[in-house]
Amino acid sequence: MLEDQNIDWEQCDTLQLLRTASLLQFDQVQDKCLTFILDTWLTIDTCLRSMISADELGIKTLHIQASTLAQWEFNKVIQTASFKNLSFEHLHSYLNMPGLNITNEFKMFEAIHLWIDHEFDARCSHINVLLECIHYSQLPLLEINDMLFYSCVHESEYAKSLLNCIKNIKIDKAYVCSDEKLFITARQLIEKSERILPIKCFIFACILKNKDIMCANMKLGFQPVILYHDTREDTLKISLTLEKMCEIPDSVVGHQVIPIGQNIWIIGGEYQMGKGDWNMSVWKFNTWSNKWEHETCLPTPRRHHSVVCLDNEIFVIGGVGRYRVMLETVDRYNIQSKLWEKCSNLPSSGYLIACCAHQGSVYVFDGNRVLYMKPPLYTWKIVGTLSVSLNVDVALSYKQNIYFTESCKSSLYKLNVFEEDLPLEELGNFQVQSLTKTCLINNTIYHWSEDDDIISLETYDIERREFTLRWSKHRDEFDEKIHLNRTSGCFTMLHYD
Repeated sequence: MLEDQNIDWEQCDTLQLLRTASLLQFDQVQDKCLTFILDTWLTIDTCLRSMISADELGIKTLHIQASTLAQWEFNKVIQTASFKNLSFEHLHSYLNMPGLNITNEFKMFEAIHLWIDHEFDARCSHINVLLECIHYSQLPLLEINDMLFYSCVHESEYAKSLLNCIKNIKIDKAYVCSDEKLFITARQLIEKSERILPIKCFIFACILKNKDIMCANMKLGFQPVILYHDTREDTLKISLTLEKMCEIPDSVVGHQVIPIGQNIWIIGGEYQMGKGDWNMSVWKFNTWSNKWEHETCLPTPRRHHSVVCLDNEIFVIGGVGRYRVMLETVDRYNIQSKLWEKCSNLPSSGYLIACCAHQGSVYVFDGNRVLYMKPPLYTWKIVGTLSVSLNVDVALSYKQNIYFTESCKSSLYKLNVFEEDLPLEELGNFQVQSLTKTCLINNTIYHWSEDDDIISLETYDIERREFTLRWSKHRDEFDEKIHLNRTSGCFTMLHYD
């Protein structure tokens, strides 16, 4: 098999073949194995085994892809046979990975219970160590109390004592346990920091390629890309080349890109603006499999529209349609059913309308008016009118408030749409104005700008109410000529290293 390289994938043990090829340094066979695994074989059922093998063999590309899938799909992975058959060492390592996508800490306990229950007698002794994988600050008392009734906990006096101690400390901060060592452990577990997913700020840009090497289908040699700031090397790096935007001599104009889960969606736009050559395809790029997929087609051609995702639906709002007519129409795409539906029209037409998903509704800024649409009615209602005349650029949802920037200005505002008369607070100014290049990560607003060949990143800490210049470089310091202002927008997305 290794000599003729005609591999029957259905009959062979893929990971064992990869191990053998790596050990014997059969590079071509190893490459074939990796291609097959990444393109076909890597799934929720196989990601843990692939991750472990890649780590042992030192295959970085496979390890990144497999660990990304294993962390992001935690809730599904823990139901697989591969998870239940993990060794204790591999289980402990997996449960302590920093990027696990866990929305409820009780899921971590359920994972521990599933693994122990698979071979209860042989594994129940591990409960004491595994309980330390849980972030108890995020667990309500009721769920901690429920844990005490599970057999894996009930069999261990230490586990019961630890959980009771944690429960008592959460009830009464002045509580002191007679067992000092147990008390210290309980406090340390409660003080574990909240889980923070590895979310990074990505920005759309164009790179001017050398004319000698540029692709013939890149207009003026500009190649659209998605960049991110690598904090370790303190530079901008290419995350993805948007080749789907460059399939004819003129790259698409006025498209929108939106991240949903681990997919990046490209929606709409027009080739050769003004000539009626529309991009009707909706493409999505799966960041863990590195594959493009054609998802659907737009029901209405449009460019310079706005896009927002609420729950499992994508809303495509306004923009410019055929014959350069501004649109007031809104189309809604259900990701599960893969069906398009019409929503009620906006009161007035517009393009690049500021919008965001906020507290279960879609909010848009229509001039000075603030509108919202709440499922399942899908009709627009007026919240109110801003007290001052503003041209809102980017709107960001954080807790009860919407934060937004003003077009072609550097001001940052805060608005509570649930308060009467829409009280508006101006928070201050970024040093350089931006063009729709603002996004939110946790409690920090990221603001990209480009001025006199200087590319800068500023932030605003919402809790501390502080503006900070985080990073600044001259365009000439990069290997390739980066232009932020040839495209618009930035977004946040999970990025597993």
